Amino acid sequence: MRFHLIQGLFRVGLFLVAAYGAFAGQKPEWFVLPGAGVVVHFVAADERNAELVLRQAELACATIAQDLAPEGAPRVHVVLAPSAKELAALTEGRLPRWAVGAMTLEAHGPTVYLPSPRWGPSGGELDQTIVHEMAHALVAVASNYQELPRWLTEGLAIHYSREQQWTSPSQVSKALLTNSLLGLEDVQELNSYPEHKARLAYQESFLAVQYLRQTYGLQAVRTLLAGIGQGLDLDAAFESAIGKDSWEFEQEWRKYLRHRYRWTFLAEADWYLWVLILLLAVGAFLAVRARTRKIARTWAEEDAKNSDTEQPWENH
Repeated sequence: MRFHLIQGLFRVGLFLVAAYGAFAGQKPEWFVLPGAGVVVHFVAADERNAELVLRQAELACATIAQDLAPEGAPRVHVVLAPSAKELAALTEGRLPRWAVGAMTLEAHGPTVYLPSPRWGPSGGELDQTIVHEMAHALVAVASNYQELPRWLTEGLAIHYSREQQWTSPSQVSKALLTNSLLGLEDVQELNSYPEHKARLAYQESFLAVQYLRQTYGLQAVRTLLAGIGQGLDLDAAFESAIGKDSWEFEQEWRKYLRHRYRWTFLAEADWYLWVLILLLAVGAFLAVRARTRKIARTWAEEDAKNSDTEQPWENH
């Protein structure tokens, strides 16, 4: 009972500290919550949120590390930004407006920046964002902090976070139809893309990683990351992982996409699109029928006119 009372008073104190800082226009005072492989940085008003984020980040860290097996992984620092303005300042304004979180490599190790649930995503969406950014951090560790293709890092992050808007192949299917599929190397410029193009880049990244894992196995992903971490270029790392270079892999993957997803967008179309297609079909049928009737009527009128002007036969 006494412990809970002290804990409650501590939380009230943290809240008053945060409230005073905001009122006075001062920079927020940061607190630290350490955990297993994760450290959460937060302001007083986010004390309870920090506990929730820590639990989810620890779970994500354990799950992803089991797959990618990064050795000697340092703690991942997670910073809960108390406001949109603070998040922009922490990330130096490099986040596109459609982005939710970010991961950067700092001197003390990988650092994830997230919006506080008080103003950003909460619940399941926040959980997916935490997993996504933790995946970025552990992929960086597994590759010894070497530069990776953006499609590989994003694809792995989505594989673990299972964000529905990125795992759906709808944009890829439409791009196949219009011949506007991005090259995997084009995903490197993801942050500069408008939202609709970024959505396509994310979906392609996920499908490329999904194909890599399903076709060649998890060990191929580990070997690929380890090869890059050892200083191999991308083609050499791919050769060591799957026996093909990156260009051959991409051509093989594109062929798979054309076979598997070319007409997927039809199955995901909303009901009103099907109604529109039905109405267009009915309209085309009625137009053809009306035209046929008009032609038949014209012929009938010409026949009648010709019969009136014909001369009678003369007997000789």
